[in-house]
Amino acid sequence: GLSSGTGMVVIFDSETLKEVSRLPGGVFPDGIAYDPVEQRVFVSDELGSAVTVIDARNNRPLARIKMAGQVGNVQFDRATGKVYAPLQTRNVLAVIDPIKNIFVTDIPLAGCRHPHGLAIAAGTAVGYVACDGNDVLAIVDLEAKRIMGSRPIAHDPDVLAMDPDMKRQYIASESGNMSTLDVTNPGVPVPLGDIFVGEDAHAVAVDPSSHRLYFALASVKGKAVLRVLSPRTAH
Repeated sequence: GLSSGTGMVVIFDSETLKEVSRLPGGVFPDGIAYDPVEQRVFVSDELGSAVTVIDARNNRPLARIKMAGQVGNVQFDRATGKVYAPLQTRNVLAVIDPIKNIFVTDIPLAGCRHPHGLAIAAGTAVGYVACDGNDVLAIVDLEAKRIMGSRPIAHDPDVLAMDPDMKRQYIASESGNMSTLDVTNPGVPVPLGDIFVGEDAHAVAVDPSSHRLYFALASVKGKAVLRVLSPRTAH
């Protein structure tokens, strides 16, 4: 887990839910990704303009990769064997080598302003980047390192989550609206519409078994709540 307020990466035991360790995550840790091949955790330090690498086998820091701009979310892609992170102050998608723990190259994101959210369609090398500066979803061919197209999405997008079985890509936003796209054809996502979830419902998680969507809302009538949505097509 991440604690952006303290700049720490907090590690829990998945069975007891007890805290195991705390590691420095940088100035403002924002996104987290796991590489199951190298067994490494990558944490994007948004305001620190870096990516912190942690060895998941012993919960020890391995490296801190300096990036040339503020870093948004971070994701590992098994198809290309690389780690990706949007640099929101440069409008590019950075490519990281998870073995050498070094920056490799940038993928220009033409037509995308302030890229922050990121998701990757499993097994396809197709990435989706949420651009909160102009409310579009950029579709990126990670193998060819080029933009394939874009789609309009709800205002001020933030966290992305995908339901692989239902072929749905969900995009939560700071405005409280959520966009849904059909990604049956990963390179040509089809918008299915937007709905209002709640004030500041900018983070979403999906249960791939029940297909339910979970939103942590900071204040509903003065109380923090977990809002749960169930898609109509889920069985």
